[in-house]
Amino acid sequence: MIRNHIKISLRNLWKNKLLSTLNLLGLSIGIGSVLTLMFSVYAYYNADSNVVDQANIYYLKTTNISGDSYVDTPYPLLKEISESSPEVVAATHLQGWGMPWLEYGGSDFHERVDYVEPDFFNVFSLPLKYGNRETVLEKKNSVVLTDKVSRKIFGEKNPMGEIIKVDDTLSLTVTGVLEPISPYSTFRLGALASTQLLEDYPSFIARANWADSFTVNYLRLNPTTNIAQFESHIKELAKKNYADPNIIASIKLMPFADMRTDSIPVVKTIISGSIAAAVFVLLIVLINLLNLNASTMYRRTKDIAVRKILGSSKKEIITQFCIENGILVFTSILISALLFLGLLLPKLNMIYGADFGEITFTVANDYPVILFAMA
Repeated sequence: MIRNHIKISLRNLWKNKLLSTLNLLGLSIGIGSVLTLMFSVYAYYNADSNVVDQANIYYLKTTNISGDSYVDTPYPLLKEISESSPEVVAATHLQGWGMPWLEYGGSDFHERVDYVEPDFFNVFSLPLKYGNRETVLEKKNSVVLTDKVSRKIFGEKNPMGEIIKVDDTLSLTVTGVLEPISPYSTFRLGALASTQLLEDYPSFIARANWADSFTVNYLRLNPTTNIAQFESHIKELAKKNYADPNIIASIKLMPFADMRTDSIPVVKTIISGSIAAAVFVLLIVLINLLNLNASTMYRRTKDIAVRKILGSSKKEIITQFCIENGILVFTSILISALLFLGLLLPKLNMIYGADFGEITFTVANDYPVILFAMA
């Protein structure tokens, strides 16, 4: 019976080639657009999934008496917190300091470099393509590259042990390479070096005091930590050490998951807009499908009447129409998947890839998107 329904459905679709083609085009383009929008949303929410135990990772957010909030604190604060707080499992700065030129093999590369403590990989479980996470930043002149920067400088080869010149004065040894990071991740990294290097720079030392707030701190805390008490302890450290503690209203521990929207508030609006646009396009696709189906109903009355005379039940006629639409929708999903992978996703990467990195799609990692498309 099902085989008979499919044969009749294919015959009817072929008979109404113009409407079938319009339906197929509308559905394919619409579903392809929805897939692209929803995959961007999925990639955003899944971007930091490789950072385990996020519930115990925090960053510091300061609010002054004027009501202004910022994530910067004086550089010495992190050391004071770590040495005086048994609740701290691991802690690190994530400190930018210019964008130095990296030189290798006679070629120069202008890349972002962030300075962190050796504890960085104990705070964040970012996977390494090469290197040992326990020792990767143990030595002062070590540098860890992102996969993107490693490929730009060294191509496909393993760069472990290679020497990179920084601003023609400093030699750093490559001790690790990170696995590819999602462009939607909280982290905007190029290379990671030790904060010990910064402490050799007179310009940095001049600012690394209690009077200047310019560094971002991350803490991994014991799960049993009383957050309110810990914040009170930090406030006491600020009162004791800050050059002018009276301007500080509060220093709060913020969940790591909030960092993306804190640093780029417009991202939340973009994601909400993408979801709304996807729903709107999907509604248009459905309305278009219903309208085109309704336009054929008058011409199908004879067909329905003959089928009823021959003994077809209401259920069988409904099944027939459902199969016809099912064939259209299934075919359009296949076409939209090809459109998404072959045109829309590469176009998205062409627009944003240079600034944020490429978004990749793999069945093993992104199967929820496939389930969404099927649903």
